[in-house]
Amino acid sequence: MINVAVCSIGNILLTLLARLLQKQSPFRINLNNIREYDPPFCSSVNHMKILFAVVVVYMGLPISFFINTSVLLSCVYCVYWYFTVLWWHHLAKCQFESAYHTSLRLAIALFTCMSYFFYAYEEAVFAWTLPLWWTMYTLYVSIYYKEYHAKLNFISS
Repeated sequence: MINVAVCSIGNILLTLLARLLQKQSPFRINLNNIREYDPPFCSSVNHMKILFAVVVVYMGLPISFFINTSVLLSCVYCVYWYFTVLWWHHLAKCQFESAYHTSLRLAIALFTCMSYFFYAYEEAVFAWTLPLWWTMYTLYVSIYYKEYHAKLNFISS
């Protein structure tokens, strides 16, 4: 359990590092632009932030399964998490097409990796179901805003 707590703290630091690599403020995401749009069904920006915080802390569990055993999974995870944080950047800047493509690629890549590593790391793969749900949720939100923005542009033109 101590390993899970250490990995959760490490994931928080990895999230801050990803924001710094994107040349963004690590502690503040300006979501004022996205608040101008109607939120998706059963969702709001505050709900998304809370769910993301839960996923950030939860990710200590899957990381703790493979952090000391598999360099390949650790690298896959770092790439996955960088693009998960990048999705927030695209959403905050109202770049809905980029957010959609990022979340679609993440969903495909995560599902493929889970399928590929299933037999070698069964317990780790089952722990990755919450991040897979988060990725599907980001895909839903991205599709909603992409379609909403397209309709809004069509109506205003």
